[in-house]
Amino acid sequence: RMKIGVGRPNGRQNPADYLLQNFKDDELNQLRDEFFPIYKDAVSEFILKGYTKACDNFNGKIKAD
Repeated sequence: RMKIGVGRPNGRQNPADYLLQNFKDDELNQLRDEFFPIYKDAVSEFILKGYTKACDNFNGKIKAD
């Protein structure tokens, strides 16, 4: 299983509401342009080189703006 961090809600927003809300257009663009290419590489590394190598190379790769 691979996990994807989604950050924390701003202010006092309920974390469940934050996690279940729809993506905004700019967030979808960021996923498409920045995240998915890295995720594809991380999955390939996991399959070819194993869990530890993939974690070493990809944990924390993308930071939220």
